[in-house]
Amino acid sequence: MHGPPGRFYVYFISGMHEMLNLVTGPAGEPSAVLIRGVEGLPRPTLLTKALGINLALTGKRAARASGLWVEDRGEKIAPRAIKKTPRIGVGYAGAWAKKPLRFLLGGAAQLKAAGLRRATNASRRSPPRSGRSRVMGHN
Repeated sequence: MHGPPGRFYVYFISGMHEMLNLVTGPAGEPSAVLIRGVEGLPRPTLLTKALGINLALTGKRAARASGLWVEDRGEKIAPRAIKKTPRIGVGYAGAWAKKPLRFLLGGAAQLKAAGLRRATNASRRSPPRSGRSRVMGHN
């Protein structure tokens, strides 16, 4: 979680679940985004199980070579479509626990456009042609 940015950080929680994060800040600063869920996989533990994500992904770049990547397909999301809420399960963080640092997309179409997909050999060879953003799935 301490960088460098653009790499995955996967950690094990409750002795049974992997949690997927993407490091976002400069090396040396603990800064990452927890990928909590997408359409059809509303919880982080369901997401990592469905995509076969485990601790071996930690430190790998969010790039095609790792099998899981992010693509900018030009999707524009209106600010009003982003719901901001306090984070969940961080009561220990004092005043920070109440800050709206959890972001959700509203509407099924937007969730689908931003959804995770399982990578196939075809999707690894060429990017989607639709021009939308997507995180590609892990084999």
